[in-house]
Amino acid sequence: MIRRWIRDWMLIDLLAFGAGATSSVLYILYSSEVSAPYRELWANLSIDMLGVWISVRIIDALIQARGERPGVRNRLLGNLNFMRNIAQRLPPYFDVRPIKDLSDEIRWFKAKRSGAGAKQLAKFFTAEERKGIKAVLARAEEIEEFAEKLLSARAAFRRAADSNWTWDAPQQIQDFIKAVRRLDQGDSKDEAEVRSMLTQVEANLKTGKYAADVAAKTKLPADFDQAMADVMISVNQLVTSRESLPAEIMTLEKELGELRRLIEADN
Repeated sequence: MIRRWIRDWMLIDLLAFGAGATSSVLYILYSSEVSAPYRELWANLSIDMLGVWISVRIIDALIQARGERPGVRNRLLGNLNFMRNIAQRLPPYFDVRPIKDLSDEIRWFKAKRSGAGAKQLAKFFTAEERKGIKAVLARAEEIEEFAEKLLSARAAFRRAADSNWTWDAPQQIQDFIKAVRRLDQGDSKDEAEVRSMLTQVEANLKTGKYAADVAAKTKLPADFDQAMADVMISVNQLVTSRESLPAEIMTLEKELGELRRLIEADN
């Protein structure tokens, strides 16, 4: 701001305001010593110089405000579009890198919209637009939360699935773990199969269907039931997150589209 004033306004302010203010002060001090016609001319010139300076400054402020408004609005829309693009890259693999990118973008956006950024929101966006911005950001945070839960569930599942005992588990459990591995590697066509097998394995664990098979295999851990419980919890969270995220991303796209129409209609 200071640099802009020095570049664009310093000379004008010094000359116009300085001359008008000096003339006005001198008029107050010495006008009584000047004859009436010249005194009136002096007063008019002083007022005119200050009036022109004030008018020019007001016009410049209006031009700057009008020029700043669409820029701020379009930049915010661009930030949210970028956030949406990151979210769209998550399926079907849900890798760590894009999830981290989404988290970083959300933190950056919230930091930019605090302090001076909050004043820009209040100044350049309507109440309805601010409500839309808040909704889009909240949706992005929900996607981030689901994605982080997915990463946590994936890590827990891989720890359990990589244990040596799984290779000696009942065949249905081995097939189930293989199907979950394929799903975790991005093969979305296995989602329905995994969900169906998940229900079957949970039911068989509750009824003790695997008990005889487990008792006959010495390589299985003594706490097999607890080990399988850990597997089932992680798979449930993994499948739920994978099923929920695409719907959340679609909702984000819809909400952002509605916000874009609002902003572009009023630019």
